[in-house]
Amino acid sequence: MACVNATFALSLLIKVLRITGKAPELLEPARQLIEEIRAAADADVAAVHDYMQTRNKQGMQQVPKEAGHLVTKAITLCAEASRSVTGLLAADIAAATALLDGSASAISACVAANG
Repeated sequence: MACVNATFALSLLIKVLRITGKAPELLEPARQLIEEIRAAADADVAAVHDYMQTRNKQGMQQVPKEAGHLVTKAITLCAEASRSVTGLLAADIAAATALLDGSASAISACVAANG
């Protein structure tokens, strides 16, 4: 669920960038991160299945860490965008950042639980 939340946040960021025309150089990295985060969610499902069959925790530990790294990159994109976006749409950047902070927190909880 944390990865789904992160993709919503990045979609919100993309919406703001498209509406404002600000920081167009961030559009493609945001789109790429969505794809990478979706892949991390799929990898997480595979890791859970593997753990259930083998009791090998390696994927259960590694995949959330990788997802956390991707979410951190997304937070950085929002920070970069916030320097360019002002006015009413700045609230959407703040909302995207808050969603990503929630994703990061949830992923951290998973990393701790899977340790």
